[in-house]
Amino acid sequence: MLPLVGFPYFGFCILMLLGLGVVFCPKNMTPRRSSSRAIALTINVLTTLPLLALFMLIIRGGAPTAQLSGNMSAWSTWGSLWPMLAILSIGCVVAAFLSLFAFLVLQLHNKTLAANGSQLLHQLFTFGYSLLAAGITLSNFPDA
Repeated sequence: MLPLVGFPYFGFCILMLLGLGVVFCPKNMTPRRSSSRAIALTINVLTTLPLLALFMLIIRGGAPTAQLSGNMSAWSTWGSLWPMLAILSIGCVVAAFLSLFAFLVLQLHNKTLAANGSQLLHQLFTFGYSLLAAGITLSNFPDA
């Protein structure tokens, strides 16, 4: 069994990625909506980077805690990358929040929120996914 399956929130991460895949399905893309979806897609790609780094740490036999790590080079790499990944995760949460806020303000100002339900859904998925990824990244601080 892969150690990745025992990773906390693994199932929820898969569920969020599947939900994002449905929301970003090409049939839902129209020129009118593509700019907000492009921003959200960029945020989602950047949000996934810290999770991929953590998954690679686990697959390589490492752990965020040095004493539990079977591969010290993987732990050292995680310790070196973690500050940058933490800042990236927090930046993605802020960007997702600002994107959601701007979307809501514009839609409420134009009174078109009800007509753009799928856009609201993808903005909410983006914000939720960035919060989840930031929580996972920040909770796996490299500990000696």
